[in-house]
Amino acid sequence: MGEKQTEKIRQLVKRGDSLLSEKKFHEAIELYLTLDKETKKIDLFQEKWLQKKVFLFYKELSVYLRVNEAYALAEMGNLDGLRNELLSLHNLAFELSAEEATPDIIVLLEYANKKYEFFLNVYNYKARIKHFHEKYKRVSMLMEKSKINDALKEYAELILLAHKVMGFLKQETRVQIYYKLKELLKSLAIQRLLTHKRAPETQKELVRNYRKAEEKLVTLRKLIEHGEHNHAYKFYKELQ
Repeated sequence: MGEKQTEKIRQLVKRGDSLLSEKKFHEAIELYLTLDKETKKIDLFQEKWLQKKVFLFYKELSVYLRVNEAYALAEMGNLDGLRNELLSLHNLAFELSAEEATPDIIVLLEYANKKYEFFLNVYNYKARIKHFHEKYKRVSMLMEKSKINDALKEYAELILLAHKVMGFLKQETRVQIYYKLKELLKSLAIQRLLTHKRAPETQKELVRNYRKAEEKLVTLRKLIEHGEHNHAYKFYKELQ
């Protein structure tokens, strides 16, 4: 009975490994439930090698499920859920690091750590992109309410946010963000010029002041275009 049961469990683990490699996670979960019942029929402490195989299969299943879920959540843009999966992956990697460093454990630990770093970068990127768009909307909203000084302060932060996400983006997307920043800054410059007049000006004075603002705007645009966002931020602060 013991040998037959041991062989049955060994075959279940082998089948489980195949299901994981084929990414048939739902079937693997069902198989693990069966495996859990079967292992209770024997004394695993008398079968150390089998105990390790069952443990490894459980940890592999846990890691792959977390990774699969993290991919789905990242695709949906669910940052709260992705953050929770990151924590789960981190905890799993910590548990694995405490185990005996067998070749199988080392491979699984490296995989878990690699996926953790990958999804951490995905999370940071998506969080910064989300923050960028929220900040952009806020600047636009402040402009609509003629709160120019507040909009200018928020725009300075917007430049820094752009700097943080540019490295993750394709060239086409970087160009789109650059033009969004440029047009927003142009609108800000015009509004600030018009709202800070304390007395009526002649047409020549208005044109002259506008040209000065435009020259500074061009300089700032070039700094942003060339990716010199730290310099752009300092230059922008000097304009205020």
